[in-house]
Amino acid sequence: MSKKLAAVILAAGQGTRMKSQLPKVLHPVAGRPMLSHVVKTARTLGASPIVPVIGHGAEQVREVLAEEPLSFALQEEQLGTGHDGGPSSTGSPWWWVRSSSAWWQRG
Repeated sequence: MSKKLAAVILAAGQGTRMKSQLPKVLHPVAGRPMLSHVVKTARTLGASPIVPVIGHGAEQVREVLAEEPLSFALQEEQLGTGHDGGPSSTGSPWWWVRSSSAWWQRG
């Protein structure tokens, strides 16, 4: 029996080095917000659910992606990559992704 893939997308950071008020994941890449490219890839892979972990600019991120069927997780305190911890083991495969790398975990 095949298990469904879940995608957890780390999208809570401020993007301090970008020197912009715009949340890092909303910066345009090829005409679309960076996060929308990752969501599209997750959808192409058949991931469900797709869970962006949001924090900095959370409401703005929700507004921009309002038409996407996503399950947002709010990270109220951002202490850097790794602080979000990733998902707990559910027995299902999941894809943990950020803008610079990705990890696969088999359930």
